[in-house]
Amino acid sequence: MYVGGPLPVGTNLAAFQYLFDSTEEGNTTGYITPLLFESKTVETYTVYTVVGIGKGFAVKLGSTPQAIPFDVIEGVKVPTNRNFTFGYINALVDASGTPVQSSYGTVDMNNPADTGVAEGGIGTTNDWTAAANLATPTPLVGLGTTFGAAGANVDYTFVVGYRTYSARAIGIVPVQ
Repeated sequence: MYVGGPLPVGTNLAAFQYLFDSTEEGNTTGYITPLLFESKTVETYTVYTVVGIGKGFAVKLGSTPQAIPFDVIEGVKVPTNRNFTFGYINALVDASGTPVQSSYGTVDMNNPADTGVAEGGIGTTNDWTAAANLATPTPLVGLGTTFGAAGANVDYTFVVGYRTYSARAIGIVPVQ
């Protein structure tokens, strides 16, 4: 999940662009399902809730960035406030967010996160986070599923430390 800045209000998401050029366990393919999240403050924590599930795709290794449509098949399609962000799961999921196929490979990342201003401009960073749950290694990402820091009352907690993934959401921002 990208936590380095919000999506602009009214963004019509068009594509999810990524670099998928290395995998774990030697496989040469993987799965990506884009997700849309809305954040809110609960006590002292920021809680991210799945509000949109995109159409998932099988992906292959590639040395250049690739893109898949960011077609929301369930839930919210357009950010209605400045609390929306995006992410993905390395799985194909059904409309209820249940993984039907998952993969060991993922989008390339740097850990720790790259410093500096992100592609979103001033006020954004390159920070991403990942979820962890030993009981459910591939998260269920149905509408309403929550993510947050350890200690928050959420379905899945984040792995400690930010990282930078080679991924971005591409959309059309309406004239403000």
